[in-house]
Amino acid sequence: MKDYFGFRVEFVMNTTDLDDKIILKGRQQYLLARFKQEHTAEDDSVSDSVLEEAKAAFQHYIGKNLPSLPSDTSPGTFSEAANKAYKEEAEPPSPANTATVKQDEDVAVADLLLRAHIGTARSAVEALQAPETLADFFAKSEDILLPYLDALHGAEMDSNNRKIYLELTQKYERGFFEDMDALNVLAPDQLTRVTEYVPQIVRFIEKIVANGFGYATPDSSVYFDIDSFEEAGHSYSRLEPWNKNNRILQADGEGSLSKGRSMKRNENHFALWKASKPGEPAWPSPWGHGRPGWHIECSAMTSEVIGKTIDIHSGGVDLRFPHDDNELAQSEAYWSTPGCQVQWTNYFIHMGQLRIRGLKMSKSLKNYTTIRSVLSQKEWSARSLRICFLLMPWQDGIEVTEELMKAVVGWEGKLNNFFLKSLDLWKNSSPKTTAMKELGVADQQLLSALNKAEADVDIALCDSFNTSAVMRILSDLVTESNSATALSNQIVILFARWVTRIVTIFGLDPEGDLSNPDRIGWSGLDIPAPAKSYIYPASRLRDKIRTLVCSGSVDHTVIAKLADEVTIPASTPVVESSKPYDQVLQRFRTDVKVLAAQQAPAKDLLALCDQLRDVHLWNLGIYLEDRNNSQPALVRPLDKLLIEARAERQLAGIAKAKAKLAMEAREAEREKVDPLLMFKTSDEYLEWVESSTPTVPVSNNRRKKLVKGWERQKKRHALDIYKCLVLSPARIPSLIPHSLTLYMSFLGTVRAAFLFRILAPVTTTRTPTVSKGTISAIASDSGHLSPQYGIVVNVLMLSGTSRMGDLSKVPTFFKDDKSSIDSYSSPPLDLETQAEHSLFLVRGGVKGLVILGSTGEAIHVSDEERIDLIKSSRKTLDKEGFTDRPIVAGTATQSVEQTIEQLRTAKEAGAAYGMVLAPGYFAPAASQDGITKFFQAVAHQSPIPIMIYHYPGVTNGLSISPSTFETLAAHPNIVGCKLSHFAMDDHTLIA
Repeated sequence: MKDYFGFRVEFVMNTTDLDDKIILKGRQQYLLARFKQEHTAEDDSVSDSVLEEAKAAFQHYIGKNLPSLPSDTSPGTFSEAANKAYKEEAEPPSPANTATVKQDEDVAVADLLLRAHIGTARSAVEALQAPETLADFFAKSEDILLPYLDALHGAEMDSNNRKIYLELTQKYERGFFEDMDALNVLAPDQLTRVTEYVPQIVRFIEKIVANGFGYATPDSSVYFDIDSFEEAGHSYSRLEPWNKNNRILQADGEGSLSKGRSMKRNENHFALWKASKPGEPAWPSPWGHGRPGWHIECSAMTSEVIGKTIDIHSGGVDLRFPHDDNELAQSEAYWSTPGCQVQWTNYFIHMGQLRIRGLKMSKSLKNYTTIRSVLSQKEWSARSLRICFLLMPWQDGIEVTEELMKAVVGWEGKLNNFFLKSLDLWKNSSPKTTAMKELGVADQQLLSALNKAEADVDIALCDSFNTSAVMRILSDLVTESNSATALSNQIVILFARWVTRIVTIFGLDPEGDLSNPDRIGWSGLDIPAPAKSYIYPASRLRDKIRTLVCSGSVDHTVIAKLADEVTIPASTPVVESSKPYDQVLQRFRTDVKVLAAQQAPAKDLLALCDQLRDVHLWNLGIYLEDRNNSQPALVRPLDKLLIEARAERQLAGIAKAKAKLAMEAREAEREKVDPLLMFKTSDEYLEWVESSTPTVPVSNNRRKKLVKGWERQKKRHALDIYKCLVLSPARIPSLIPHSLTLYMSFLGTVRAAFLFRILAPVTTTRTPTVSKGTISAIASDSGHLSPQYGIVVNVLMLSGTSRMGDLSKVPTFFKDDKSSIDSYSSPPLDLETQAEHSLFLVRGGVKGLVILGSTGEAIHVSDEERIDLIKSSRKTLDKEGFTDRPIVAGTATQSVEQTIEQLRTAKEAGAAYGMVLAPGYFAPAASQDGITKFFQAVAHQSPIPIMIYHYPGVTNGLSISPSTFETLAAHPNIVGCKLSHFAMDDHTLIA
């Protein structure tokens, strides 16, 4: 109204800091605080007296709110009694959407209230049956103590002690204005509070009585006489005439402390002044000590500040009747004179409500959230919340659905993109390109669209502030601008400034300045100030490298020189807030120079550029948007649209990978079918030729197709047979380059599947000496000693801060000692070769070693040998300068106690992590819950972080589900897993 229409607006906000709900809540909070203070304990224990009071409060609460329960229900019998009396409502409700809410809202509200009461009673039962600390006890039983203490002592409160209620309302008033400030809502020009206007309210009531529209009762209350008001020619209940005789709404309007018998002349009449009961605050008046009624407050305060006529009166849709209808009646009764009726308010704006599962938010229903809570989550910002409200008509209720959230993200993201590109154009334009000149066809079309949009916005705002229509107009106009080609800079900038003005008027930019006609965009479009001196040079270097590479000729000397020429202004000190950005720049420069020195191919340089964009800067909340026509990348902050788009691509990739795996699995099954039998298993065909293709009953054309299918199956089956060949162990070393680790799982005795994984390049040329004379066996995952080489599945995942790079499982080396027959079952360790092999791995770039990480090794060595093995490896690594390479020590036990002991000794020997195999002896009887508890118990007591070793093949078929991994991943001492099976769909879900 002020910034678009140019009105001079006086915004007065009435604050009800005293009514029945406030009196009740303030009194209850005061009495509970006093009760807590009277029952403090040095050891924070719950005394018998507190328990007795809480039990009495429990009986009082269920007696009032759960009347269907037997009168002798105790905390011990509550659960059974509630299940029997209330059945469906006794269990916590499952999440529901609008479609699942009952059509009858009154029934739905009653149902939610009942569930809330049952939940409150359950919480109290938990506190009473297992009291822990006093603070925990009060937290669980507070909701039953509040009404109980008020019933006992509420009437004892001093009626002159208003501080109890003012402290409560001042707290909420402060919170309200903090939330409004966070949402960029303009503050009122004047704020009125009931407790500051009581004398004016008394005078207002006196005049209503004098005009013949009010009367006092013997109990010192004053009521508004609706009958006299209508007889004088006035109309009552104009906002919701259909609710004129709604007793429920009328009673709600009178307040919760006004229940019971009254002395008013008609049930439709409402209170102007309430005689105060014991325990309620009171002020003097001509009728006796009392307090203002709820409806009279706004009428009296507004009339005192504004006068006899208000242009616009706003409020929630639930206030139309009886509150606003009563305001209208009593204000017109005050201002009107015989023969001259006054219209107190010209327009009402009643706002729709934010609804949860189809119902308005309510603390009593426990279905509410707060602005502060919403803004503390990553899903919402002050701007996105305002966009959400602006997208919907203000008079309609809002149900925040996934569809609405997508609309908010899409609208904000579209404007972000438009503003970023317009700003970039403006910043990089010269005065010549922005000066007005003859317009091209595209410019004229967009200018025409802009003129139409301006007219449409004016019509929409004149139509009862139709903001949802304006939001659509802006979105459509930006879309039209984005699709236009060959636009001049002057038109784009003109267009961007107009859109900026509208979104600023709508409060979407807390830093918006309507006095600056040149402003483009809104706040949050720039990267953090500490980042600019580092990220912009990094982006420019990346742009130059991409331009060179894409030109077709890669000059590595020039690329190295470009990296050396990157400079940071001397006046830019590296402070704490800028360190992450400086590290990204320096790392990128270094990596560029390394690739240049290695004469790396173009694809490696482009991959490095992508890594800067997609990993390093993305993790810092910055994105480089690559553009066409040799334009430099647009440096911008991440927004929700970018994040969600990437998440959708990743989900699509996972779905595609799973579909591919499923297709490959189906193909593998088809490969197993012998072509000689493929048609003979069906009853469809009666005769076959020697090749086993059908001859009867099929046509020639049909037979040709079947022959082609048979030929394809013959090739598939031949490939399957080839895959099933047993590889000679002597051939395996020649198949494995130093830069690859081959992971193989032997299924049965002949079938094998292969999975290759690139590790860090090995820089050493020295390989460990492997000969039958020095090494007779290496333990394999099959649980026995196999000649020369055991090649095992090894999929390692590390999460969070534990991600350290590539880990390699180290085989355990045994000496070829045939001096006794015992050496074949338990040969001595070959620690010298063990150390040589470990050094070979870490010198080649491996970042950590997994020792005893195969079940075969873990069960074939003694506890003393375990310690020797870990100690020897740790000592060797430290001696050679690899102190930063951690050791992961495997375990294989059947109890928590044994596992903890092995982890303890492993830590003492030098291991940094433990790898714990699930106990498989009782696998057929194990549940996922049991598995979870086992690993949680181990993790809770383990002196080192642990990884989960999942190998169904050796744990009696014990399988850990992805959902169990998800649960265990929440434990701070569980940092990763090793997966030794080929359920790739599970791998994907776990990752």
